[in-house]
Amino acid sequence: MFHHSAYGLPLADLDVVAVDDSRAGQVILKTMLEDLGVARVRIFGSGPAALSDMLAEPPNFLITDWQMEPMDGCDLVAAIRHVAYRVLNPLPVLLVTAFATRNFVADAVEVGATHILTKPFSAQTLRRRIEWILADDRPLVQRGNRVRIVGMDKVTGARAAAASAGGDGGRAEVPSMRSQPVRAPAARAVASVAPETATPRAEGDKWEI
Repeated sequence: MFHHSAYGLPLADLDVVAVDDSRAGQVILKTMLEDLGVARVRIFGSGPAALSDMLAEPPNFLITDWQMEPMDGCDLVAAIRHVAYRVLNPLPVLLVTAFATRNFVADAVEVGATHILTKPFSAQTLRRRIEWILADDRPLVQRGNRVRIVGMDKVTGARAAAASAGGDGGRAEVPSMRSQPVRAPAARAVASVAPETATPRAEGDKWEI
């Protein structure tokens, strides 16, 4: 077991990769992060571009939007939690969305997001969420070919049990490749990229599931 790569660090030591396919979203994130005084901000417009750069020069913090093409934010998180991308496994991930639905939160937890942030958000909210993650001492552990956050299995397990019992388990299941490697980004339907070689919500400063 191990802690995420930004655990215990001050804001001033963060090397952040931020991913958003919206130019406006990129500007907002870059401005807010620089105003927070982080050490470095790298902005990317797509998951594949960010993944390639992170493999060459790993950051210690990742912020990614959810709805992107051809690789969405959950697919990007699933990729970095795969053991073949071991250098990226410890990354804490803040997943950003305008639609924090039951389905989304279940997907975010399942793939290994550290926390979520709902748009629109203020600089103060972004700072609080980042500081929450920096203090998050939940360890990560390898299970099979993936790295998972300890304590989240009960959430994903409950979802699977509900689905097998005939409940919705958080969403109607569709064919997914997030649990197994695929060769390349496909169409939006399953844009998962693993390597080649109450209603759940995140409100305030804690998960409520």
